[in-house]
Amino acid sequence: MGVHLLQIIVSYAHLSKTERVMDIGSGLGHLSRYLVFQYGLDVICVDSVPTFISSAEKLYENMKIEFSKIGLESKKPEYITLKLDLGINVEVPMDYGTFGVVGIHTCGDLGPILIDTFVSSQESKFLVSVGCCYMKLTDKGFPMCEFLKQDCHLQLSYEAKEVACHAIEQYIDKLKTSDYKKLKIHCFRATLEFLIFKKYPNRRKAGLCSVKDFEEKGFVIYAREALGKTDMTFEDWELESDEVEGMLSQWWRVVVFYSLRVLLANVIETAILLDRTLYLFEQGQSPNIVPIFDGRISPRNFAILCLKSKSN
Repeated sequence: MGVHLLQIIVSYAHLSKTERVMDIGSGLGHLSRYLVFQYGLDVICVDSVPTFISSAEKLYENMKIEFSKIGLESKKPEYITLKLDLGINVEVPMDYGTFGVVGIHTCGDLGPILIDTFVSSQESKFLVSVGCCYMKLTDKGFPMCEFLKQDCHLQLSYEAKEVACHAIEQYIDKLKTSDYKKLKIHCFRATLEFLIFKKYPNRRKAGLCSVKDFEEKGFVIYAREALGKTDMTFEDWELESDEVEGMLSQWWRVVVFYSLRVLLANVIETAILLDRTLYLFEQGQSPNIVPIFDGRISPRNFAILCLKSKSN
């Protein structure tokens, strides 16, 4: 958790004269524990996954026990399990008062939901939104602003949105060092995708497991581990065929292609972020896009920040 991001949230809470934060897509509640224990803010955690909410509550109770040993107390966050969707506003308790809307891992449409909640609620006073997993955006989540909907008719493919999730800084560093050989992973993944499409044509873009030390393990073990949580299976001969070996031998061509592809990452992410800020401008707000840390640390390094205007 970046200290700079925490300081931004706390400073916006002070500027907006509110001590409450609604963490939408709160997951295991890591952000909430920082805010309640370190900064004394009130937090309401909202997530659609019940196990995340229950685990977050347990983690808070465990931390509370440890901090109580040194005399540090905090107000327990409120935990809400809620299935979120665009057009369905998050209902805030009547006595909750003013609050800030925060999301630091807003996968897919959760980013637009966060922004929509900020705009539609009179009690919301500031917004801190960090986008990610753009490939999960639906047509309801992009585009948001009328300018792109009516004037540009801009649409992005799944592949384009997926590219926007990558950090070009990390990729460049690997190309400049001996780490470039680790980029062979793209060829392994592309080859496996080819085999999946050939044998299971309806299972394209399946969620696969990440594999450590793939070079030492080789392609066969890589494929087994990557497919570990799926019901897709391949015989050894399918994974060791001349066709597969021929594709793996051209790994450098895949790296060249991927390098050209990732050059567009910043362009596409900029389009998505500008769409969200233009939507906020259309609603009478004055947002900013701020890089909160170096892209080498994480590709999720841009935050949309906004203090609620007094009149929309």
